[in-house]
Amino acid sequence: MRGILNIAILISPVFLLIAIGSLLRIFKVADDRWVSSFNTFGITIGFPIIIFNNIMEIDREFLKRDLEVFYFNLILLTLIIIFVYFVTRKFGINIKTVNTFSISSFFGNVAYIGYPVVMYVYPWAKAEVSILITIYVLLLFTIGLGILEVSQNKKMDFIGIVFSVMKNPFIIAILSGFIFRYLNLDLPHSIREVLRLISEATSPIVLIAVGIFIIRKLRLNRILTGVIALTFIKLVVLPVIFFIFGDAVGILPIFRISIIEAAMPLGITPFALAERYRLDKEMIGSAIVLSTILSTFTLPFVISKL
Repeated sequence: MRGILNIAILISPVFLLIAIGSLLRIFKVADDRWVSSFNTFGITIGFPIIIFNNIMEIDREFLKRDLEVFYFNLILLTLIIIFVYFVTRKFGINIKTVNTFSISSFFGNVAYIGYPVVMYVYPWAKAEVSILITIYVLLLFTIGLGILEVSQNKKMDFIGIVFSVMKNPFIIAILSGFIFRYLNLDLPHSIREVLRLISEATSPIVLIAVGIFIIRKLRLNRILTGVIALTFIKLVVLPVIFFIFGDAVGILPIFRISIIEAAMPLGITPFALAERYRLDKEMIGSAIVLSTILSTFTLPFVISKL
């Protein structure tokens, strides 16, 4: 019990920043326009710069030593997406709910909440968590987007998917970082300092955005079962799967960050995708709220077991 309490205290700044955002919403200082602006900053500027900076500082021996961790994450997450998709289809669930579960059940808030949480617990893991975030984003905009395209257009728009991947700021950041690192290139001190300042500002800004977002009315009469199921999958089932897999393969000591990221509450990006694709926006929004609140209890427990 004391270990869980210590972990909760350690990562409490993350949830205190979320609470500040919630208070701003409650006292009508902030609204959804703040969320949109902060999200745009985080996705297009803040986290890509964090990833670029972290890759620039990467130890080449790290990639040789722990490369299997990223392969395992890629394979495991891909299998989870495919499994959830075919199981929900087999049960005859409507396509809107199938898409919602296929996308939301694997894609957690690995950047906005995951990055600062991991940094508080394992401050040496900047490069690893940056690559893990990119893996989640890559899968969302390849396999995930492919599922959504097929359900909406009855065909796979390969060119559109490739274009979406190549213009994604996270992918651009990690590719640029590796190019700079491989060629031993460096940036002028003034530019590096600007990038550092943006990196330090990003997590507080997006955590406040999460807090603003989760203060909303929940209409659970129609979607209660789906919201509970999504929340349970994200906060319990996924970390358990990752833990069992890491233990079975014998890589548990170097798989801890992967397990923590798997235990994150639902991410906000699927909520944004619901505007364009056939997703249950109300279910996703409610599950984000519920899973984020409950993660204040589940994350300390998961981390303490590692």
